Amino acid sequence: DLMALGAPAWLVSAATEAQADEVVHAQHCFAVASTLSGEVKGPGPVSLVGVFDAPVSPKGLLTETILDACINETLAAAEAAYLSSVAQQDSLRALLRRIADDESRHAALGWQTVRWLVGQHPELKTVAEAVFDAATPRSAPLPRANPSEDWMFALGCMPSIHTGALRIQVWEDVIAP
Repeated sequence: DLMALGAPAWLVSAATEAQADEVVHAQHCFAVASTLSGEVKGPGPVSLVGVFDAPVSPKGLLTETILDACINETLAAAEAAYLSSVAQQDSLRALLRRIADDESRHAALGWQTVRWLVGQHPELKTVAEAVFDAATPRSAPLPRANPSEDWMFALGCMPSIHTGALRIQVWEDVIAP
Protein backbone atom coordinates (compact mmCIF):
# COMPACT_ATOMS: atom_id res chain seq x y z
CA ASP A 1 0.00 0.00 0.00
CA LEU A 2 2.80 2.40 0.86
CA MET A 3 4.49 1.76 -2.48
CA ALA A 4 1.19 2.21 -4.33
CA LEU A 5 0.85 5.64 -2.73
CA GLY A 6 4.45 6.68 -3.48
CA ALA A 7 5.79 6.56 0.07
CA PRO A 8 9.47 7.30 0.60
CA ALA A 9 11.82 4.32 0.54
CA TRP A 10 12.71 4.63 4.24
CA LEU A 11 9.02 4.22 5.18
CA VAL A 12 8.56 1.18 2.91
CA SER A 13 11.76 -0.36 4.28
CA ALA A 14 10.70 0.18 7.89
CA ALA A 15 7.29 -1.38 7.17
CA THR A 16 8.97 -4.43 5.63
CA GLU A 17 11.21 -4.81 8.67
CA ALA A 18 8.15 -4.59 10.95
CA GLN A 19 6.45 -7.37 8.97
CA ALA A 20 9.52 -9.56 9.47
CA ASP A 21 9.43 -8.80 13.22
CA GLU A 22 5.83 -9.99 13.39
CA VAL A 23 6.75 -13.32 11.79
CA VAL A 24 9.48 -13.80 14.41
CA HIS A 25 7.03 -12.90 17.20
CA ALA A 26 4.58 -15.51 15.92
CA GLN A 27 7.31 -18.16 15.72
CA HIS A 28 8.37 -17.49 19.30
CA CYS A 29 4.79 -17.44 20.57
CA PHE A 30 4.00 -20.73 18.84
CA ALA A 31 7.13 -22.18 20.47
CA VAL A 32 5.90 -21.04 23.90
CA ALA A 33 2.44 -22.48 23.21
CA SER A 34 4.01 -25.75 22.06
CA THR A 35 6.09 -25.99 25.23
CA LEU A 36 3.12 -25.28 27.48
CA SER A 37 0.75 -27.65 25.69
CA GLY A 38 3.22 -30.44 25.05
CA GLU A 39 2.26 -30.57 21.38
CA VAL A 40 3.53 -28.74 18.33
CA LYS A 41 1.57 -25.56 17.60
CA GLY A 42 1.84 -23.44 14.48
CA PRO A 43 -0.05 -21.35 12.01
CA GLY A 44 -2.75 -22.70 9.77
CA PRO A 45 -3.84 -21.52 6.35
CA VAL A 46 -4.91 -17.90 6.03
CA SER A 47 -7.50 -16.96 3.46
CA LEU A 48 -6.41 -14.08 1.28
CA VAL A 49 -9.67 -13.96 -0.65
CA GLY A 50 -10.47 -10.34 -1.36
CA VAL A 51 -7.35 -9.00 0.34
CA PHE A 52 -5.83 -7.71 -2.86
CA ASP A 53 -9.11 -6.70 -4.50
CA ALA A 54 -9.67 -3.46 -2.60
CA PRO A 55 -8.16 -0.36 -4.17
CA VAL A 56 -5.47 1.41 -2.16
CA SER A 57 -6.45 4.86 -1.00
CA PRO A 58 -4.78 7.37 1.29
CA LYS A 59 -7.92 7.50 3.46
CA GLY A 60 -8.08 3.71 3.76
CA LEU A 61 -4.40 3.41 4.62
CA LEU A 62 -4.70 6.26 7.12
CA THR A 63 -7.61 4.60 8.91
CA GLU A 64 -5.93 1.19 8.94
CA THR A 65 -2.64 2.66 10.17
CA ILE A 66 -4.28 4.57 13.00
CA LEU A 67 -6.21 1.52 14.21
CA ASP A 68 -3.57 -1.15 13.66
CA ALA A 69 -0.34 0.73 14.31
CA CYS A 70 -0.89 3.91 16.28
CA ILE A 71 -3.42 2.33 18.62
CA ASN A 72 -3.00 -1.46 18.62
CA GLU A 73 0.80 -1.52 18.38
CA THR A 74 1.04 1.07 21.19
CA LEU A 75 -1.25 -1.06 23.34
CA ALA A 76 0.66 -4.25 22.46
CA ALA A 77 3.94 -2.60 23.43
CA ALA A 78 2.57 -1.53 26.79
CA GLU A 79 1.06 -4.95 27.49
CA ALA A 80 4.22 -6.83 26.56
CA ALA A 81 6.35 -4.43 28.62
CA TYR A 82 4.15 -4.96 31.66
CA LEU A 83 4.06 -8.72 31.22
CA SER A 84 7.84 -8.82 30.82
CA SER A 85 8.06 -7.61 34.40
CA VAL A 86 5.69 -10.20 35.89
CA ALA A 87 6.25 -13.41 33.90
CA GLN A 88 7.96 -16.12 35.94
CA GLN A 89 10.52 -17.53 33.52
CA ASP A 90 13.61 -15.56 32.52
CA SER A 91 13.31 -16.66 28.89
CA LEU A 92 9.66 -15.59 28.73
CA ARG A 93 10.47 -12.22 30.31
CA ALA A 94 13.23 -11.69 27.73
CA LEU A 95 10.91 -12.63 24.85
CA LEU A 96 8.21 -10.26 26.09
CA ARG A 97 10.77 -7.46 26.48
CA ARG A 98 11.90 -8.00 22.87
CA ILE A 99 8.31 -7.97 21.67
CA ALA A 100 7.64 -4.79 23.68
CA ASP A 101 10.63 -3.08 22.09
CA ASP A 102 9.61 -4.18 18.59
CA GLU A 103 5.98 -3.16 19.09
CA SER A 104 7.11 0.26 20.32
CA ARG A 105 9.10 0.68 17.12
CA HIS A 106 6.09 -0.47 15.08
CA ALA A 107 3.84 2.04 16.85
CA ALA A 108 6.34 4.81 16.11
CA LEU A 109 6.32 3.72 12.47
CA GLY A 110 2.54 4.02 12.48
CA TRP A 111 2.71 7.58 13.78
CA GLN A 112 5.36 8.41 11.16
CA THR A 113 3.13 6.93 8.45
CA VAL A 114 0.16 9.01 9.62
CA ARG A 115 2.36 12.12 9.63
CA TRP A 116 3.49 11.35 6.07
CA LEU A 117 -0.05 10.64 4.84
CA VAL A 118 -1.51 13.79 6.37
CA GLY A 119 1.45 15.77 5.04
CA GLN A 120 0.70 14.48 1.54
CA HIS A 121 -3.08 14.84 1.95
CA PRO A 122 -3.86 17.61 4.47
CA GLU A 123 -7.59 17.11 3.91
CA LEU A 124 -7.22 13.79 5.79
CA LYS A 125 -6.49 15.53 9.12
CA THR A 126 -10.21 15.59 9.95
CA VAL A 127 -10.48 11.90 9.01
CA ALA A 128 -7.60 11.09 11.37
CA GLU A 129 -9.23 13.03 14.18
CA ALA A 130 -12.53 11.21 13.61
CA VAL A 131 -10.84 7.78 13.62
CA PHE A 132 -9.04 8.53 16.88
CA ASP A 133 -12.23 9.91 18.41
CA ALA A 134 -14.26 6.85 17.42
CA ALA A 135 -11.61 4.53 18.87
CA THR A 136 -11.29 6.37 22.19
CA PRO A 137 -12.17 4.02 25.05
CA ARG A 138 -15.22 5.40 26.79
CA SER A 139 -15.51 5.24 30.53
CA ALA A 140 -17.41 2.10 31.25
CA PRO A 141 -17.39 -0.11 34.29
CA LEU A 142 -14.53 -2.56 34.16
CA PRO A 143 -15.30 -6.21 34.80
CA ARG A 144 -14.54 -7.42 38.31
CA ALA A 145 -11.11 -8.81 38.96
CA ASN A 146 -11.11 -12.57 38.86
CA PRO A 147 -8.42 -14.04 41.14
CA SER A 148 -8.66 -17.29 39.19
CA GLU A 149 -7.04 -15.45 36.25
CA ASP A 150 -3.94 -14.36 38.19
CA TRP A 151 -2.00 -17.43 37.03
CA MET A 152 -2.04 -15.90 33.56
CA PHE A 153 0.54 -13.26 34.52
CA ALA A 154 3.14 -15.91 35.28
CA LEU A 155 2.72 -17.29 31.76
CA GLY A 156 2.93 -13.91 30.06
CA CYS A 157 -0.81 -13.44 29.44
CA MET A 158 -2.92 -10.48 30.49
CA PRO A 159 -6.26 -11.19 32.17
CA SER A 160 -9.15 -9.31 30.56
CA ILE A 161 -9.76 -6.93 33.46
CA HIS A 162 -6.19 -5.76 33.32
CA THR A 163 -6.30 -5.36 29.54
CA GLY A 164 -9.19 -2.90 29.82
CA ALA A 165 -7.52 -0.89 32.56
CA LEU A 166 -4.20 -0.84 30.69
CA ARG A 167 -5.96 0.29 27.50
CA ILE A 168 -7.48 3.29 29.27
CA GLN A 169 -4.19 4.20 30.99
CA VAL A 170 -2.17 3.95 27.76
CA TRP A 171 -4.77 5.93 25.88
CA GLU A 172 -4.67 8.74 28.45
CA ASP A 173 -0.87 8.74 28.92
CA VAL A 174 0.40 7.97 25.39
CA ILE A 175 -2.13 7.97 22.57
CA ALA A 176 -4.28 11.01 23.42
CA PRO A 177 -1.35 13.38 23.97
